[in-house]
Amino acid sequence: MTEATDAFENELLAHLNQFTSAPFLFVGSGFSLRYAESDNWTQLLERMAGLAGKPYAYYSSSANGDPLQTATLIAEDLREHWWSAPEFAESREAFPHPSGRESPFKYEVAKSLEGIASRLPDVGPLNDELEALRVATVEGIITTNFDEILEYVFPDFVPYVGQDELLFKDPKGVAEIYKIHGSAAQPESLVITSSDFERFRPRNPYLAAKLLTIFVEHPVIFVGYSLSDPNVRSIITSIASVLTNDNIHQLENRLIFLNWDPDASAPTVAPSTFALDDTSIPIRLITAPDFLSTFHVLGQLHRRFPAKILRHLKHEVYELARTSEPSKTVVVSDLESDTNLDQVDVVIGVGVSKRLQDKGVTGLTRRDLILDVLDPKIELRNYPQIVTDVLPSLAHQRTHTPIHQWLRGAGLLDENGDLVSDADVAPGIRARLRLSIQMLRPNGYFGKRAHRLLEEHPDFDSLVANLPPGDALLAIPFLTPDSVDPSKLRSYLLEHQRLYSEGTVDASTKWIKCVFLYDYLMNKRAVGDRWTAKSNSSRGRQKEKSSGRGSRRRG
Repeated sequence: MTEATDAFENELLAHLNQFTSAPFLFVGSGFSLRYAESDNWTQLLERMAGLAGKPYAYYSSSANGDPLQTATLIAEDLREHWWSAPEFAESREAFPHPSGRESPFKYEVAKSLEGIASRLPDVGPLNDELEALRVATVEGIITTNFDEILEYVFPDFVPYVGQDELLFKDPKGVAEIYKIHGSAAQPESLVITSSDFERFRPRNPYLAAKLLTIFVEHPVIFVGYSLSDPNVRSIITSIASVLTNDNIHQLENRLIFLNWDPDASAPTVAPSTFALDDTSIPIRLITAPDFLSTFHVLGQLHRRFPAKILRHLKHEVYELARTSEPSKTVVVSDLESDTNLDQVDVVIGVGVSKRLQDKGVTGLTRRDLILDVLDPKIELRNYPQIVTDVLPSLAHQRTHTPIHQWLRGAGLLDENGDLVSDADVAPGIRARLRLSIQMLRPNGYFGKRAHRLLEEHPDFDSLVANLPPGDALLAIPFLTPDSVDPSKLRSYLLEHQRLYSEGTVDASTKWIKCVFLYDYLMNKRAVGDRWTAKSNSSRGRQKEKSSGRGSRRRG
């Protein structure tokens, strides 16, 4: 990272940290063009004009260059051709009941966007940007794009299609994609012709009122739009019209435009203005040769829980408050960044004290097990029950739960760290043992970044001495296990334990992975004298408990 890039990231991070809420993204067609080489508006209409049987220039000149009217003329001609031409037989079979004259045109537009996510890069700088974006701290997304690329990049986000769904389906404002001009997944929803926009515009004030909360409570980062884009100008004008002159300052510096300039030597962020008819709004303008640094900053923003869990929590607590006799199960529990939401109905508390004393072994959570690996307090006699009653519910999730300490203490690992032949453990635990530390090493952008860091800092001491904790923790699992001193790793993890409770989701996950590595190094092959003369008695208790559990099942 150059000095200029480092200064940019620090400045942008400081700007975003002044807001109490995570950013929204406002995504335009330039995003899809950048990452999937999709058609721009003119190219899309040229493609549709070809299907209608006349040159695009014919329709554009007939519409006096108005793109919306051009789309309307193409839709009218395509309708006649679509119902009779044999090349559209498959389309007619798939879409047998169009609701309007322009519906065949919309169906063909949607069809042209099928499989667009398969065009996304899987290597190279653009893939690195997408990998960084996938782990960015983003509250939600607004887009005028038709395609489903954003659903692919943010698979946990819930899409709301069109104005009606946004206005009447009670979105929660977290982990959602607002597709205000429709979606290719619902062809009839597309807003693309002049008649579509005639229906859309009168309801713009209602949409603006719905989006107003987002704009005054969150920073909004525009990606894939220019400052002159008519869609952006229309929506911001509508939002500004809802605010009085005294309140327009609430938008000040919340709007951030990301502008690509391949000739820029380094990314910069500078004050600018967004000029409306009768006022101007102070904004921030990012000019960058690529988007990697911007997306990397978004990944550093603090949020204790990822957006999908916050959305689930907000929905369920709202339902609990709204319903006089709630039927759901109310759970007070810790929330981890990878909690399995299928196992939770309602969560109304965070943090459970004195868990072991109050609830016993079965009340232990993943957090309890992680912290105990670094500072053992759970009595060895409880390890067999942890293996049989606690680990199975954690190991089957896509989490990095340490398992070796509990298996070793229960006497279920041999001297090589493999399960003993008669071990009775859940399939998920066996799977985790097979994956071992390989699952700590991500592919894509983060894997390549870890290898680049190791080229400059090839050992543990160099990593922790020269890199910030986030980078060091990313690279440490890629070291060969024999080169890592467990005691040094433990000291480093304890020194930076605040990353688990106070850091970003990304930083917390890296820290947890290194705890898993420490557990592997210390307990897979019983390093030190901790396990001397202990495992056999523990194993006996585990076998006794397993036998008793089996007898109860048979009974």
